[in-house]
Amino acid sequence: GRNEFLHEWLTISRFMLPLKLLQEGVHISEWTYKNIVTAGVRLKEFEWTEQFIHQYYNQLAPEGRDNAYQYNLAVLYYEKHDFNRAMQLLNKVHFTDPNYYLDAKSILLKIYYDHHEYDAILSLRDTVKIYLLRDKLLSKSQRTLYKSLFNNTIKLYKLRIDKGVINQEKWQKLFDALKEDITHSSLVANKQWLIREMELLEKR
Repeated sequence: GRNEFLHEWLTISRFMLPLKLLQEGVHISEWTYKNIVTAGVRLKEFEWTEQFIHQYYNQLAPEGRDNAYQYNLAVLYYEKHDFNRAMQLLNKVHFTDPNYYLDAKSILLKIYYDHHEYDAILSLRDTVKIYLLRDKLLSKSQRTLYKSLFNNTIKLYKLRIDKGVINQEKWQKLFDALKEDITHSSLVANKQWLIREMELLEKR
């Protein structure tokens, strides 16, 4: 989770890309593609990352090419706070893989939270809950990761609504308890996002 090592990894990947050392056969794995995009946006190297997404599109295997392309562009636009374009692209992704489905729904969750769309958050939570129950390919830890993300986001949203409305001491106790749960849990997807949003809420 330390960015200096993420920067080193991305530097190595940039060196390997033109030498075709990251290819599996004649294609780049869609998961390698995704990992490079994830590293690029976390390091805020948006211009390079967008160029990479377009440049290496044709080197993805045809069967997963469009999904990978649209999903990763959505990630880029989300991180650039272009939420409308991110949502448009996510709606084009065909969820043939649990990782795409859950990561895409997580991005939508964060957009709805940012836009104060509580009903949309609840509806999305219920949709994902059914998916987690039905998909037999998911591990127990994956189910816990995303269930925790949605439940904690709803708790955080309620704290945001209640701040300045309920007794401050009571609010602080609820806030501190949630922060403790999130900080010390190893099974929460998008944990750093949750912690960052809690820090922002506490300062308001």
